[in-house]
Amino acid sequence: MGLSPKLSALSLENNNFLGMIPTEYVWKLVSPGSEFAGFQTLLLGGNFLFGVVPGPLMAMKPGSANVQLAGNCFSWCPATLFFCQGQEQRSLLRNAESLAALSL
Repeated sequence: MGLSPKLSALSLENNNFLGMIPTEYVWKLVSPGSEFAGFQTLLLGGNFLFGVVPGPLMAMKPGSANVQLAGNCFSWCPATLFFCQGQEQRSLLRNAESLAALSL
């Protein structure tokens, strides 16, 4: 997915997305290029994103951007990371039936 060079906010919460966080989103958040605006807001909470939280996000400091990843299926998203907000992650296995129904 190509991102608009001027796009600075992306809100895709509670859309039942399944997969990993796209690399483009991570890089646009943590290292905006000179010709591209960086994300100031990336809201991906309440989906079915899984895997590990990308390393570059782990190094972010509170207040550096508005990021929301709570309520996904990450293998590890501790309360100490401001974007996890101390919420439990969903279980991908427990939600498999719901996900199958969505794909119909």
